[in-house]
Amino acid sequence: MIGRVVNSSQLDLGIGVLEESAKLLALLKTEQVEAFDLDDLKLEFRLVDALNEEGVDQFAIIETVIEGKGLSAVGREICSRALDRLTTKRLITFHAHNRSLVRSVLASSPERMETTDVWDGPREFQRTCLELVTEHGSPSPKVIRAMVQASGFSLVYEVGKGLDTSTVDVVLSELNTLEAEEKYAGTIKTWVNGLQSKSEAIAQWLGGEARSISPLLLIALSEKMTPRWPPLASLHSEVLLGAVEQAAGLQSSAVTATLALVIGLQRGEKSGALIVARTFEEVHQKLIESALPWSAWQWLDSELPRDRWTLILNWDRAGRLRRGLVRAFVEHHDWDAKNLEATLYNPSTRNFVVSLCEQTSKGRRLLDRAGLR
Repeated sequence: MIGRVVNSSQLDLGIGVLEESAKLLALLKTEQVEAFDLDDLKLEFRLVDALNEEGVDQFAIIETVIEGKGLSAVGREICSRALDRLTTKRLITFHAHNRSLVRSVLASSPERMETTDVWDGPREFQRTCLELVTEHGSPSPKVIRAMVQASGFSLVYEVGKGLDTSTVDVVLSELNTLEAEEKYAGTIKTWVNGLQSKSEAIAQWLGGEARSISPLLLIALSEKMTPRWPPLASLHSEVLLGAVEQAAGLQSSAVTATLALVIGLQRGEKSGALIVARTFEEVHQKLIESALPWSAWQWLDSELPRDRWTLILNWDRAGRLRRGLVRAFVEHHDWDAKNLEATLYNPSTRNFVVSLCEQTSKGRRLLDRAGLR
């Protein structure tokens, strides 16, 4: 065959009785590569098609290509390029057949780990990928982003245990970029729970430069740590109110407002009154409608006064919130009483609170300072 170039038509005529995979293997193994028109034969493209073809019968050619046994130098080069184009779906199928070989393919193409489809695969396939990306420490930021964005990633707890502080920062920053839509709530909550042993790193992230924080991330952190956790309780008022604004009109709106209100009520400095002024009425209305989620009420319940003698007053959640508002303005001396008027922009609520304040001398003095009587 030396001196004569064989094209695809001549090849098919000569070995047409063989299956496509057998033809390819024969060509990849021959040392007389110079006898063939490689451009015409399109070996690489045909090999990619064969590798990605569904069916267990193709496992043999995949094993040969990955192991490289008996291949010519040119054949190995062609196989190497073809493996880069092996679909993740095909790798997942083959993983159940031969985990070690798939692991070697993944190890040779680390850029695959930066795509979401590998982290959306079956749990055992994810585990193989995780072993590779954590061999030398925490996963890279690009890998973390792919994990976070993959809706089917199920090894969050295993990842969370081994992350260093800088990688926790990447995780939280990536979670913070997810849209404030309910479909992401589960993902964010799972990741926050997976970081349960990383409270110091979370605190460091929260205490960094002034940043915005998404409502769903704020809620997930509060559910895990409680709003009284110092790094949350000390968040800048602009950060809290920014989250409230982001949540406006969304399902998470009332819970976000409640969270900010709880932090505002316990904050003695002036910013506490500003937070309360923005969030009080929304939460108050939800309580009147009995529409505030139970988790949000549990946060608020511990911040509000209880009537020792009159049980019915304790069942009136909206009433307890109004009493809590008055108590906060009376006890927090740094609060500007003028903010009470801004808080009570609903006439009906204002009448309730004014009537409540009229019952005590401290309340009446508050009304005078606020210009409400």
